[in-house]
Amino acid sequence: MERIFILGGEDPAGWLPARGQARVEWLPGEDGTEVAALRQLAGRLEEPFLIFFADSVVEPRALAFLRRTELNGRLWVRVQPASREEGAAASVYVASPALLGRLESFAERLATVETLWNHWETGEKDSVWPAEGLTWERTTDRARLARIERELGLSQLKPTDGVFARFNKTVVGWPLIRLFVRTPATPNFISGLGLVLGLLAGGVFAYGGYWWALMGSLFMYASAIMDHVDGMVARLKFQQSDFGTWFETTVDYTSYFAVYLGMAVGLYRENQHAYYLLLGGLFAFGAVLSYIVQNRQRKSISGDRPADYARRWHAQTEAHGGEDFFHYFARKTYFLIRRAVAPYFIILFCLLDIRGYLLAISALTANLVWSLTLYNNRLFQHSPALKSRSESVQ
Repeated sequence: MERIFILGGEDPAGWLPARGQARVEWLPGEDGTEVAALRQLAGRLEEPFLIFFADSVVEPRALAFLRRTELNGRLWVRVQPASREEGAAASVYVASPALLGRLESFAERLATVETLWNHWETGEKDSVWPAEGLTWERTTDRARLARIERELGLSQLKPTDGVFARFNKTVVGWPLIRLFVRTPATPNFISGLGLVLGLLAGGVFAYGGYWWALMGSLFMYASAIMDHVDGMVARLKFQQSDFGTWFETTVDYTSYFAVYLGMAVGLYRENQHAYYLLLGGLFAFGAVLSYIVQNRQRKSISGDRPADYARRWHAQTEAHGGEDFFHYFARKTYFLIRRAVAPYFIILFCLLDIRGYLLAISALTANLVWSLTLYNNRLFQHSPALKSRSESVQ
């Protein structure tokens, strides 16, 4: 939004983030009614604008769609909520500046925008449903708000999320998502917590022994859950950033690096066999190369939308994966190394006390990742990086 007016209520300076205050202007309101507050905008706007309410919720994709809505000569459009409640009050309106000049005759006898809508001439208004995203009705009912909150969270799942990722976000991580959305915590702060947990997991693994390893696997699992929570919170709080995407990736690799090196040290201390240290070194070599190669590929194929990397990668490998065994193999096995799945394998191998096999498999996998990434780069030679954020939907 280029310009935001907050109509009525208390001065928002105390809770509004500092970075957003420059675009916001607060108008206290006259007699406390919605129509009177809206009337204060007369003469201040020259372009169509959106009317939101404090007791409603709009999903980001719907917000983007509403900004493109054409009035086509009408004074305003009522956006119907995607609600199962009969007769639910609309949560959003798209209005012409000309509407504001017509409010004088209604301000004395109508208090709410909803009643104003009902008294307006039919030919100058219309109702639509957003073609993209969701809007919800105006409500203060706690039970209904809890359901809306759940629906909003589910709408933020990414197309590339698999079964494990959805389970981690909507079941295990959901209480944390609800908590962090209600606090000033930023997504990067949550990623930082994931990094601390990952480093702690590596330190615990380094002690060696069955119970220490099992505890380390649980810390690693908690770190992975934070990896899901930070992205969901970023989308729900409109705090996505390119830096956040790169930082999250760095946290992922650092956590794996700490865990498997810690596992190698722990196994060596436990058994005094040097080949565990060799496996740890091979994993470290492969992990560093994979980090470098995959980040270069991300820059190459996703341009200024690093968060769109997974979607474009999947699209290209789906389109061409059947033409080559290595493309097919990468596409079918990629999910095994993602943070949504790998922690479950770590827990399983630790429960069965076969960490040596896990370390060997991980060392091999880390080196397969960078070599397959280099091989698969040719899929993207004719797929230039995104030039504009508008070309892709996260």
